[in-house]
Amino acid sequence: MCGRYQLNKIPREIREWFPPTWRWKFPGDITPRFNIAPSSKALVVRMDEQGPVGEMLTWGFRPHWMQQKSEAQINARAETLFETRMFRQSAQSRRCLVIADGFYEPKGRTQPRP
Repeated sequence: MCGRYQLNKIPREIREWFPPTWRWKFPGDITPRFNIAPSSKALVVRMDEQGPVGEMLTWGFRPHWMQQKSEAQINARAETLFETRMFRQSAQSRRCLVIADGFYEPKGRTQPRP
């Protein structure tokens, strides 16, 4: 499990990782980020009617039946992903790719450094 991750690339570098047919809907002024935290906006790739699209979405998962945004989950165990009520239905059809080049679990109050 991880509580923070990083994306230490600029938009041009990110686009080079993926096929040229993928669409991107994110600001051109994205800067490298070393401390992406839960509930932050972050770059992901998801599928829409036209195919893969990269865009900024909020980190956290909240199924349709969960009322409080504050209860959103930030990670899941692969071993039980298709068994738990929380993730089962979405894991089968609503996946996304989180764009990252590092992840970690902070210890104490220190801030991560590049």
